[in-house]
Parts: sequence; structure tokens; C-alpha cells
Amino acid sequence: MFLGGTLDCTAFKITEDKSFKQTYEATGDALGGTNVDSAFLEFLDQVFGKPVMDFARTNQPSDWLKLLVNFDLAKRSVRNKAEDRMNIEIPYGIHEAVRDFTGKKLADHVRDAGIAGLRCQSGSIVLGHEAIQNIFKKAIDGIITHMKTLMDAPELDNIDYVLMVGGFSASMILQDAVREVFKYRAQVLIPHDATLSVLKGAVLFGHNPRIVTSRIARLTYADGTAEKYDPIKHGESRARVVITDRGERQSKIARTWVKRGDTIHIGQVIEFSLVPSESNKKVMTHYLYSSEKKEVEYTDE
Repeated sequence: MFLGGTLDCTAFKITEDKSFKQTYEATGDALGGTNVDSAFLEFLDQVFGKPVMDFARTNQPSDWLKLLVNFDLAKRSVRNKAEDRMNIEIPYGIHEAVRDFTGKKLADHVRDAGIAGLRCQSGSIVLGHEAIQNIFKKAIDGIITHMKTLMDAPELDNIDYVLMVGGFSASMILQDAVREVFKYRAQVLIPHDATLSVLKGAVLFGHNPRIVTSRIARLTYADGTAEKYDPIKHGESRARVVITDRGERQSKIARTWVKRGDTIHIGQVIEFSLVPSESNKKVMTHYLYSSEKKEVEYTDE
């Protein structure tokens, strides 16, 4: 399971020769650490007001970027303990925006907002345990829901390990949530440096691409062909019929080579032949198509 800006999940089987065989197609969604960033920005909208934050984003871009960097650094230090505190330095430009819009200093505005678990200290905002949990909640709930759906698939009924890599995998809040939900189902493994594990894996794969012996196709792949038009087979609609020197031809027929969910082995080759649509053609353009559908009849579906 790769967790950075997005969530990407798949399943592999370790074979007898220590190579890997993919057993389930990769799935995922925008459920990674960037969702935590979005929740933090929504929290700031609640604290300071959306007009203030929109103004800072548009007119103080360097301070806005610094704010995001400060939050990214702070969220990595959260240990998922009741005594957790997240200290986020607020850049000077945002202090100015708050004062211009509200007529108050940032510290006074935070105090008057009366939001539980939030206070101001030396130009920074400090979030308590409850506020931190609320910011992480949406992202983690989405990840857990996605994983539960996958684990219910018949193909994944014998999972022994869940391996978490990527930047967001370093989050103790996420690690504890995954371990709690799946503690009776699989052992959860997190490398010491989960952030760099993806890069290291890519380097190792580059040195030995045969370590993965097969993969599951995420898409259906086909090319477009034409055949003699048959109203019984192709239907009464003639929207795809073209006239050639070979007669009426039903065009845009998808000739499928790989279906979504098929196993593709390393070094596997698929051969096909082509015939020009007209006998006097000297140049032929050929297209390949992909689709998220497993079954595809026409290339324009």
C-alpha cells in the first residue's frame, strides 16, 4: 500500500524463487496526505474566515507556501498521544491579513474564536490532541473504508501482511488506525524510512525488473478494426458503417488484446495482423485504445 499524496493499493504473492506475482489490480483514490492538508486549510477557514485565507493565498503566495511547509513538518511529529501538541508557525503576511480583515492581532483573534484545542503562542498556533485528530479523521476514514472494501474481495481472503510505504505511511495516527482495524486479519509492516521506500524500490526494480514476474491489467486494451456490415450482428443503426471498395463495413470494432483484470507475464508478446480498409491504400494509420471497462465492443463507447 503506497500512501503519499494519493492512496494506491495492490496485492502481490511471494513465489518460491522470491520473485513477486501481482494477484490483484492496483486501486486507489485521492485519499493520501494531501487530504490532511486540505482539512487543515478548512480548519484555518473556520478560525480566521475564508475571505482572510483566500486573500493570503492570492496576495501572499510565498507566505502561503511557507505555511503549508510549516504544517507538513509539524504533522510529521504527531505521535498519536493524548499529550500531542502541533505547533505551526504562522508567517508574517498572514498575521497582516488577519489584522487587515478583522482589526485584531492574530493572537487576539484566536483567543476570541474560542475553538477547543486551539491557542496562540509566540506567533504560532498550537493545536491540541482533539483538533489534530479532527484534521486527520477524514483522510484516515477514507483509507480504512477503501482497505476494508478491498479486503472483502474473494481474491484477497488470504492476505498475511499489509506493507505501508510512502510519506503518509510515517503518520503514527494512520499506523495505529490500520493496525487497530486489521489486527486480526494481517500483520501490518512499516519500513523504518517509509518515505524513501518508494524511491528505493524503484531503484531496485530498475536493477532487476524481472523481480515482478506478472502484473494485473488495470485497463482493457484494444485496437480498432472493421468488418463486413451485418444488420443482424451489428444492429439496424448504421452510425458506424463506412463505404469502401470492399463494400459496407462496420467500423470502430474493438479487437481486445488485454482485458482489465487479465494477468500479464513479463516478456509476454501479443501478435496481430492488419489489413488496409481499402485495397488501394498506400498509408495506414492505426490506433490503440484503452478503457476502464472489462468488456468493450466499440472503440467509441
